Amino acid sequence: MNDDNSDKGQLRREIIALSLADSWEEAKREWGLSHVEYRDEGYCLCGKRIKERCYITNRKNNNTTHVGNECIKHFDGAIAHAEHTKEIFKLVKKIDKSVYHHPGVRAVATAYAAGCLSLADIQFLAGKEKRRHLSPSQMRWMRDINNRIIRGLMANPDKYIPDRRKT
Repeated sequence: MNDDNSDKGQLRREIIALSLADSWEEAKREWGLSHVEYRDEGYCLCGKRIKERCYITNRKNNNTTHVGNECIKHFDGAIAHAEHTKEIFKLVKKIDKSVYHHPGVRAVATAYAAGCLSLADIQFLAGKEKRRHLSPSQMRWMRDINNRIIRGLMANPDKYIPDRRKT
């Protein structure tokens, strides 16, 4: 299938139209990931229905748009940590069950790069991924880490953070 007539071709045309560059290779480098959001309705620039939205901002002209969690991969490493968005969405689903889950290595890397976590948080999380039992103070720290990741990387974060009384 010719890329120009495919979903990928449509995505490329839309991104180029929103960019200063005239080619895909140059245009994709203008964009950066700003946040992600889980919604029940919506469409990607490629035309497919999506629930997992990745909001991107053009660093040269400040245009903002969103693409699906699969189409973000077409930027081929041009957007830092775009390959980890799937982990952020997995974390949201985990937190929906319990805010005490370990966020996962990729979600942690993305959150650290975005400035949501400190080196002390990273050190705390090291070795805790497989650990099932945490002390009360460790549980509070884990909940705080997960809340900061969600607040730093998700649009409308309060929608994703469970009420503390339910945790």
